[in-house]
Amino acid sequence: MRAALVACEGSLGPSHVDTLRCMNNLAGLLEEQVRLEEAEELFKTALGIRESLLGPLALDTAASLTDLTLLLMDQGRLGEAEPLLRRILDIREVVLGPEHPGTAASLIDLASLLGQMDRHAEAEPLLRR
Repeated sequence: MRAALVACEGSLGPSHVDTLRCMNNLAGLLEEQVRLEEAEELFKTALGIRESLLGPLALDTAASLTDLTLLLMDQGRLGEAEPLLRRILDIREVVLGPEHPGTAASLIDLASLLGQMDRHAEAEPLLRR
């Protein structure tokens, strides 16, 4: 898989959509193999490229944030995941609107995380929106 990423970077460039897809696939494989530091590095790299190419309010940027957030949550790094979930929610509210199902999913995700952190008073209003 790493060879495929190198090939994509070499032929398509590091910022091509297929290169980023390959990078995310490799990061996901590394996560499954519990090579979490390597996975996190690749997720962060993909996020940085997407942010610089597409901007901070792009849905693809939110997708990269989601990948990184899930990795952090799986490791119990909830405090680090919270600001990322808030960014995902902000992006979806701006791009999709407050009534979109994707925005509602982000509200639920953030409320769930806050509940896991025993911050139920903060979670409840998110679920009522």
